[in-house]
Amino acid sequence: MLYEYDFGDQWEHEIRVEAKLERKDTKIYPVCIGGARAGPPEDIGGPNGYYGLLDRLPADSYGWLSGDADEDDFDDDGGLSDYDAERFSRHEVNAALKHELGSVTEG
Repeated sequence: MLYEYDFGDQWEHEIRVEAKLERKDTKIYPVCIGGARAGPPEDIGGPNGYYGLLDRLPADSYGWLSGDADEDDFDDDGGLSDYDAERFSRHEVNAALKHELGSVTEG
């Protein structure tokens, strides 16, 4: 299934249900079993702005910005000093899911 958010920038995510398992009372749901790449920086200008960023990393200029983003939206290094486009942590995603959505059913 495709999930679209931030309709102005047309971000689409593919979500796949890999299996439907019987619920276990001791498990926390939902759970991420895999993924790829870091989420794009906020207000990067949609997919085109993000691909422009990937082409230019590690750049110190603001020339790649598009869309609603401008220089005032970022710190001195463009907000990218710690950004790693290839980084994905399933454990961090699951911690965020647990914090935002998770519950444990006492059995």
